[in-house]
Amino acid sequence: AAAQALDDHRWQELTRKRLKAAGERLAALLQLYELAPQGGCALFQWVPTARAAELHDRLARLGVITRLFENPASLRFGLPGTETDWARLDAALAAVRTLTPADTGA
Repeated sequence: AAAQALDDHRWQELTRKRLKAAGERLAALLQLYELAPQGGCALFQWVPTARAAELHDRLARLGVITRLFENPASLRFGLPGTETDWARLDAALAAVRTLTPADTGA
């Protein structure tokens, strides 16, 4: 399968374009929820935020897994795999955006 993929230049170009568009879509979705990425690539977006630990926990409870970094406090969001996953990420981001200090135990 790997050799076939390496020989299929059309597939490679289409995949690069698809991943670039998905990375841009992820960045735009995160920005919509005031989580502006400060780095990343076609496969993930990196978001520094003082709320990283809280968001990591709350998103996980909603079925969205992120990678938590402590220093600096930040999250890495990978590309959702399906349209259902994109919808789940959107809903989870909407839910965590509306959190108040009372909701987080602070």
